[in-house]
Amino acid sequence: MNIQKEKGVNYMDICLVYYESYNGTVTAEDHYIPWAISLLEEGCMSPALNMLAGLQKPYNIFEVEEYVQRTIRDLTLFVPTYEQCIAYKTYHHLVNVTYKPSQSIKEAKILIDMAFKHDDTDYLQEWIAISQLIDEFEYDNKHFQHTEEKIQKEITSIARQELDKVLEKSSQLSSHLTSYKRY
Repeated sequence: MNIQKEKGVNYMDICLVYYESYNGTVTAEDHYIPWAISLLEEGCMSPALNMLAGLQKPYNIFEVEEYVQRTIRDLTLFVPTYEQCIAYKTYHHLVNVTYKPSQSIKEAKILIDMAFKHDDTDYLQEWIAISQLIDEFEYDNKHFQHTEEKIQKEITSIARQELDKVLEKSSQLSSHLTSYKRY
């Protein structure tokens, strides 16, 4: 996946934040503030960004979102579509599986939930079998034949195959970064 940067901004981070925003699960503490701090660390500067990164608890979500919008305008960032956010979040978790096999069961659960939530039938087939393996491992240890390491290897293998599909499917994500809705 071609991750484009402009002014030091990693556009993919915004996909993860906006995925949560589109789903109504975004929070200042877990998403907006860390995102703002990462932008500062990448060398971005704007008064709104400084204010956003410096906000303290208790957060007023309306104030936070106002600073987010100002930051987007100040830095001329593009807001990804929901579909682009889904594609990147899927990619993000698949990469985590392939590079952090010890986290593969946790990441697989997230990917399974996403596949069901977004009714991705192409993607869902492979993960149903993985879901069954995980369930058997976690809840039926007496009769289950596989070790945790064997399950992790199976998840990693599936993730690598799915990663190729997601990269192909989401090639629009990297090629359309400049076509995001602009604020």
